[in-house]
Order: sequence, then C-alpha cells, then structure tokens
Amino acid sequence: MTRALAYDKAYAFNAICPYYTMFPLEYPLQIIRKHKAGAPVVLDPFCGRGTTIYAARKLGLKSYGFDTSPIAAAIARAKLASASLEDVIALGEKLVAVAPKNIPETRFFKRAFSKATLRELCSLREGLLAEKNPSDASAILRAAALGCLHGPMVMDHGTPSYFSNQMPRTFASKPDYSLRFWKERDLFPPQISIIDVIKKKLERISDLESDAHGCTRNIKCSDARKAKTFAGLSELALTITSPPYYGMRTFGQAHMSGGA
Repeated sequence: MTRALAYDKAYAFNAICPYYTMFPLEYPLQIIRKHKAGAPVVLDPFCGRGTTIYAARKLGLKSYGFDTSPIAAAIARAKLASASLEDVIALGEKLVAVAPKNIPETRFFKRAFSKATLRELCSLREGLLAEKNPSDASAILRAAALGCLHGPMVMDHGTPSYFSNQMPRTFASKPDYSLRFWKERDLFPPQISIIDVIKKKLERISDLESDAHGCTRNIKCSDARKAKTFAGLSELALTITSPPYYGMRTFGQAHMSGGA
C-alpha cells in the first residue's frame, strides 16, 4: 500500500497546522501535474490551510488563495513564505522576550497553560499583531504557533508538541468541559518554552527556505463570492477547491478558465 503524503517528512510543511475539512495533498498534486506543462497560475477560492497552495509551490507554480477565516488565511500564507529556521526562531525569541500587556486570568487559561507558557504565548501574540510589515519569518512563526497551540500531551520526557494541557488536536474543547476533564484526571499543563515546541515542529520541515513561487500577499482573507476579491487577477488559469460551507455552487473539482 502506498504511504500517504501526510506521513512523508518531505511534505511536513503542509502539516504545519491542522484545519477543518482538509483534503489530502495527493488531490491537488495529481490535478496540477496534469496541467503543469502549461505553467498555469493556480487558484483556490476557499483555500483553508492552503493545501492547494502548497501543492502549487511544490510543483513550481504561482498560486492565489482566499478564505473568509483569518486563521485559515494565516496558515495558508505560511505556504507561500520562505525563511530559514534560524530567522524564524530568532524572531520568536525576540517577541517572547517582551513582557505582554494582557494575560487572561480565567480558570480555563490558568489550567490550560502553565503560567510561564501563557506569558510567552501572550507576548508572541501581541508581538505578531503589532507587526507593521509582516515578514515571511513571521508568517511561518504564526502558523507554527497555531499548530502547536493545543493537542495531546506526550507521555515521555521529551519536548511536548503542544503548549496546552491535554486537548484534541484539531480544536479546543469548550472551557467548562475542559476544566472538568482536567480536574477529574488531575491533569496539568506542561512547563515548557513555546520556542522549544515551535522549533521541534519546524525542524521536521525540510523546505522552509525553498522557492515559494509567489508571496504571502497572494493569500487574502476575503469572500470569494464577491467580485472585488478577484480585482486585478486576470492571470488565473487553474482552479482547485473543495465545496464551501455556505452552499455556494461548487466550482467543480478542477476547473480551467481564462481568468477569474
């Protein structure tokens, strides 16, 4: 049986952060390969975490993506970013060194993250939000932090893969449920450095510095149902997407067109 690309380290960049309704990387790669000879510009109007965008990058093609979720757009932008591991970690260390202005004090946050981890997380968040000219390093750092935000705790003594107390990997449980779950099982969050966790994730990615064949500005937090979203994009040729949540007529599994 052929091994899924989701478990192949060569494609670890695509797994920098999970997201809802993810389709497998094999899907856009197969379609793009069929049309690669024509060097099409690829579009995913409902791009989610940017699997289509990453597939285009791996095959050396320019791409654009849109999504109404700012979280999805943030993850997808990392797929068009190129930076060294050293630059990403240096930026993270710089941001967490600044004391945060606000730290949540609810019971949920106090039990979800250790005190030191929550402080670093708030520093990182405030630093990234304050950026006037976001860099490729910050796009990768943001996506990696989102991917490490919450998930299962490791049972050994190695560096955890997530910042939080025990959580599902793809979504955070509701606060009241989480508090009951942790209390009943006497679970406490790991005492870790968020930079160590992020570094562990990024060390698995072999193509952080590869040519992205585009830029992070090609990913927009926009509604693909509105014509203004496509303003100025006359070069689009290959559309690959999955059906959106809100019931709009699907573009089709793969669509060739002369423009937007």
